[in-house]
Amino acid sequence: MRWQYRSNKNMEQVMEKYGYKFEKVFDNTYRIMDNSCCSNYLVVGSRRAVLIDTGCGTGNLRKLADELAGTDYDVINTHGHTDHVAANYQFREIYIGREDEAMMRRLFESEEEKHIFYEEMRMYAADASHPGLEHFSAMEYRQAFETATVSFQIRYLEDGMTFDLGDTTLEAIHIPGHTPGGYVLLDTQKRRLFVGDAVLRHVSVLHEGGMKISDFISGMEKLQAMQDRFDWIIAAHGHRQPGFRPLEPEFISKLIECARSVDISQSSVRHEADGDGYEFYMDHKTHDDLDSVSIAYKLSSLQ
Repeated sequence: MRWQYRSNKNMEQVMEKYGYKFEKVFDNTYRIMDNSCCSNYLVVGSRRAVLIDTGCGTGNLRKLADELAGTDYDVINTHGHTDHVAANYQFREIYIGREDEAMMRRLFESEEEKHIFYEEMRMYAADASHPGLEHFSAMEYRQAFETATVSFQIRYLEDGMTFDLGDTTLEAIHIPGHTPGGYVLLDTQKRRLFVGDAVLRHVSVLHEGGMKISDFISGMEKLQAMQDRFDWIIAAHGHRQPGFRPLEPEFISKLIECARSVDISQSSVRHEADGDGYEFYMDHKTHDDLDSVSIAYKLSSLQ
């Protein structure tokens, strides 16, 4: 099955409210964008909903989710990186993998972490390639973010945990690799897999919490073994064209092959805010190749 790509102009209208752009990408799913490269997803069932990730916190996510869901909902962090958890403080309760709790907490408990993250968002806002973030520097959001604490209740995800939405169920699946406490969420009736950063065209174990490449491969093999349960992979980043385009399950096999083939002599240097490393592209392709895959890693990832 191949995704029939449609530009945003041909989809339901992309709307803006409370500091976010959002669109309905499936019959029961909203994509909520707080910058041009980061997406959160709201899956709405007949009785309940689930918000997958809280993103960069560039607006009032709680108010938007309240309106779109129209019912009670759970909030889940796929992992603990700052660009997936920054709006946690707007909610009463958050689900997260136990192994990633400390990483998530640091954003709210360390003034240095807050400052670094806020300045990164300001740079995004000033970058012409990330339009629509001008509001992030508005005083109301800056003050809210600076005073944010872990005032919300934390609940732990467990492998195989389910969330009953009425007409469908989301199943939490533990996939270490990108981080130790990473989870993906399977919409069991609609056959859609929401993966955060666990499965990307250009995946990484370079960022904070990144594990060994062997751990990443084990996680991908776990998903490969259940590949007959989903038709589409919906990631937080890296859609292959402007607009929205999920990945086909075959990308899991491509990523496994890429990770097994890593060759430092064929890798380029990769610079990130939380550390430098390398990036290996499969078959000498580049980022602009729509079917390319790569893995970013540290030297310690190879041990």
